[in-house]
Amino acid sequence: MRSMGEMIRYAMIREPVVMWSCFIAGIGVALPIIVPPIKNAFPGSEPVRPLSSMEVVNALKKPRTNLSQISSNWTKLEAQSSKQ
Repeated sequence: MRSMGEMIRYAMIREPVVMWSCFIAGIGVALPIIVPPIKNAFPGSEPVRPLSSMEVVNALKKPRTNLSQISSNWTKLEAQSSKQ
């Protein structure tokens, strides 16, 4: 049976576009987890609360709107979270 490294190396040679897409997607999933604690560690920065999974799911379920509505909704969410 092949080791995981051999399988990844084989897939990278065979399907590089798929592997790079998975790599970029992994970074995209990891950044929301990694960045807020780093940002909070800087002196003088306001603590940032990461969005809960329910907030993300509810935001994705809403119908699409234009950018001005999104920015105004985001401002409202920030104001609500700062009150808590």
